[in-house]
Amino acid sequence: MKSVTSEKIINAPIEDVFAFATDLENATKNIPSVESLKILTKGGIGKGTRFTQKRTILGTALEQEMEVVEFEPPTNYGAEATAHGCRIAARMKLSEAGDQTRVDAEVVVEPEGFAGKLAAPMILKGAQIAMLEDLETMKGALESA
Repeated sequence: MKSVTSEKIINAPIEDVFAFATDLENATKNIPSVESLKILTKGGIGKGTRFTQKRTILGTALEQEMEVVEFEPPTNYGAEATAHGCRIAARMKLSEAGDQTRVDAEVVVEPEGFAGKLAAPMILKGAQIAMLEDLETMKGALESA
């Protein structure tokens, strides 16, 4: 199991940051690398919501089915998927930092079998790039609003 982490301070209230980060219905508008996102479950976004997402990372289009496994507004969000022989878990923890919000993000990649062991380093690198881009996009969007 390997992981990458990052943190970002965003000059916006914690509720606004959480709402932006979990706005699956507008992901294609909010996050440039997300080409499509389809919610597979009925009802609002929350724990158990499943969706398919297609995004381009490192020049490669990736499509995967994900499930929201943590949804505790306005502090915790997590989603998991299985792709290319790996279990991938992405989590964000938000905390107030005065008038700002601190976002601590982590992606964990756990290989499952030989194919996963081969794919894991590239998946981890792609996940790190996507995480950094997503955090920067979120910061830019919320601070310019």
